[in-house]
Amino acid sequence: GDITILMRSIKGRAERFVTQLVRMGIPARAGGSSDFFGAYEIIVMTDFLRIIDNPRQDIPLLAVLRSTMFGFSDRELAAIRASSQKERFYDCLRGYSGKYKLEDKIREFLDIYESYLEMSVSLPVDKLIWLIMNETGFYNSPGQAVSIESGQSNLRRLFEIAGSYEKSAPSGVHGFIRHIENLLDTGQEIAVPVVGSNLNEVNVMS
Repeated sequence: GDITILMRSIKGRAERFVTQLVRMGIPARAGGSSDFFGAYEIIVMTDFLRIIDNPRQDIPLLAVLRSTMFGFSDRELAAIRASSQKERFYDCLRGYSGKYKLEDKIREFLDIYESYLEMSVSLPVDKLIWLIMNETGFYNSPGQAVSIESGQSNLRRLFEIAGSYEKSAPSGVHGFIRHIENLLDTGQEIAVPVVGSNLNEVNVMS
């Protein structure tokens, strides 16, 4: 809360800083306003969809593992990385052999991940999102969200966006990710009621 990142202009740039800070476990907000795609809970959910589309993406995979969904510590992630010479973290994860407690934790994640991967073939994206955020407990405990109410509001909005997408151009998880990336590239703002506040966060502003 004592830190501010100052920019000459935040348009189209602040979100990148917020996204990376949040992925590192540092609460952040752009311009003191509601930044939908930069919100921790939205980053985690969209990253979950990204690894359903392709698990060999290290940054989204690590963000999901570190999230309150699965709660892997940095020490555990470092141990997994050090256990293999393979390039992609997903392959290190699948091949990990070491502490039984960590093996069990990895197995639990992979079982959950693979069940959603299988569901993604037949389920609409909005229903898949709803299942993930409720069955993992993420909806009730969105971690670094500004507040539980704010996090839940954002997650419901993501579900609505996915529902609208399914009605207009349904093409699965991959298509929805491209849709989200297009919204980011064009700088389209997503209207979400701002609920609560958090003074202990980095503010990215002009």
